[in-house]
Amino acid sequence: MKFRTITICVFILGVSSCTMALLFNWSRNQVVSDPDFAAGTTLVNDENFSDVLLTSEKPVVMDFYGDYCLVCRKLNPKLLNLAKEYSGTAVFARVNVQDAPELIQRYQVKEVPTLVVVHQEKLLFQGSGLSSLALMQNVLEVLYKNELR
Repeated sequence: MKFRTITICVFILGVSSCTMALLFNWSRNQVVSDPDFAAGTTLVNDENFSDVLLTSEKPVVMDFYGDYCLVCRKLNPKLLNLAKEYSGTAVFARVNVQDAPELIQRYQVKEVPTLVVVHQEKLLFQGSGLSSLALMQNVLEVLYKNELR
């Protein structure tokens, strides 16, 4: 009886491990393989960050994300809509936290997703989580209204 119970537990543990591995790999590939999101934004890392930031006359919206982050995947379509809506006002950049340790340290990113708005090397906004999206949108709206003047 004990052997059967142990065998069933090991089997369930193996199935759940395989399921988690598949889910983890799927979530890793999901962020990278979204062609609309990739086309609407710029991928930034430690090497090309200064080129993107210093050459842009528009504010730069940086989305610090992780391939493993489920909340980041929920944020992607909303950020894509904002990138389309404010394409003339701001540059939208994605920063994978695994590829940009210097940027994480520079902007003191403690969790993902974190949204940062920088203009001419001045920090205009920084917030984390889904709730920061609405606040960031307000910052973009103010910038857009000021641009129209």
